Amino acid sequence: MNNEGFALIYVRDGVAYPVELTEEQNGMLQSTLNAFAQPIHVGIDAPLGEVITLAEREASTDGHS
Repeated sequence: MNNEGFALIYVRDGVAYPVELTEEQNGMLQSTLNAFAQPIHVGIDAPLGEVITLAEREASTDGHS
């Protein structure tokens, strides 16, 4: 399973928010960005933070309420 892909981030007042996409929208985003002739530079040396799914977040808070 490939754990890499492009994601959309919305920034408002200096706070980054993930943009939720449907499976179809995500497929179109991945296809569009992979179609660029030039490689896209990924700022691996400047991460925004750890990414977890909503299911992982809910699972981690279920026992701590």
